[in-house]
Amino acid sequence: MMSWLSEKVPSYAHICEITMSVVVAFVAEALHDHVCRGSVKWAGIVMLLPGYTITCSILELSSRHMISGSVRLFYAIIFSLLLGYGLTIGASLWTLFDHSSSAETVPTVCPESLDPKWNILFVPVFAITLNIWLKAHPRQWILATVLSILGYVVSYSTSTWAHARTEVSSALAAFAIGLCGNLYQRATHQLTFQAVVCAVFFLVPGSLGLKGAMALFTDDMAGGVNLALQMVITAIAISVGLFASALVVYPMGKTRSAQMTF
Repeated sequence: MMSWLSEKVPSYAHICEITMSVVVAFVAEALHDHVCRGSVKWAGIVMLLPGYTITCSILELSSRHMISGSVRLFYAIIFSLLLGYGLTIGASLWTLFDHSSSAETVPTVCPESLDPKWNILFVPVFAITLNIWLKAHPRQWILATVLSILGYVVSYSTSTWAHARTEVSSALAAFAIGLCGNLYQRATHQLTFQAVVCAVFFLVPGSLGLKGAMALFTDDMAGGVNLALQMVITAIAISVGLFASALVVYPMGKTRSAQMTF
């Protein structure tokens, strides 16, 4: 509704994302006795998280596109701060109405969470949702869903069973996604860019940047800086995985391989 309003009222578009995060945080705090407010907050702003923009900026900087990469990275950092500011304000506003409530400015894991193994059932649903949001053609949905499941399985298995660090599991998952995407494209001569983008959305570190911004607003400077660095490292790992996959399939370089640079 707010997105529709921003299209009708151009002046409102400048504060649309901030007001979204304020409203989401306020409602989540108001319902904190009945729902897991951390999950509600993330679910309400998941499509606003700048993880994809951060990853694109690292890819562009790695490709020596300094100006566009720097602009994207700076924009993603500022956007994370704006969302963090909105969530902090929204949570604090509820305390004005309920003094007994302590605003949870940094969402945490719910005390009663589903087993992570169940997530494999929700990956296809989220992949289809992303395809609709990205306006992908329905014939690309199957490939995008398969690549999304592949990326999630590789990331989950390497981090859980092999106890790999986040940057290692992200790099391996991105490599698997890019490798399968490039191989499919080379075999069928059909562009797989949108399918790969959908799968990469499961890996991008948008929530880390937002958590870092919110930590800064709660005077946790060390935690905020640490999360910000982890966000950049994860984006670098995804970039390395995508570039490596393009190198394996197109060792001599092809025009079509440019898709992996986003």
